[in-house]
Amino acid sequence: MTRFLMKAYYVLTVPISILFILSSKSIHPSYRMSLLKKFQLGFRMFFNKHRIQTGTSYKSHLAMALKILETPPEILGYIIECGTWKGGCAANLSLVCKIVGRKLQIYDSFEGLPAGELSDREAKGYKKGDYFGPL
Repeated sequence: MTRFLMKAYYVLTVPISILFILSSKSIHPSYRMSLLKKFQLGFRMFFNKHRIQTGTSYKSHLAMALKILETPPEILGYIIECGTWKGGCAANLSLVCKIVGRKLQIYDSFEGLPAGELSDREAKGYKKGDYFGPL
């Protein structure tokens, strides 16, 4: 029963998360992001997260989307993803890139993470080769 409640809570909070993360007044008006478009983007990202493996949450993908949507179209440039693992984040970033008319470039070593250094406080959470995704 507890597991069911946790999953229900997770799913029921999706619209709230979308609304809070994408409610920024700084989204550039030229992208015409209506409330409906924001929810469509958010739910597609949520479902992609569960269809394609990713090392990050759909909420972090929404946060990245927000920063891209806040960038005015007159600022030139690409969206770059460094390290794509299984492609879940890249799939979600491609949705945003389509909206803003930017190209997405993806780079990966296909070797996974490098060995962590002692000074890196996050290194104890992974080992060399984690997030290895074969071509």
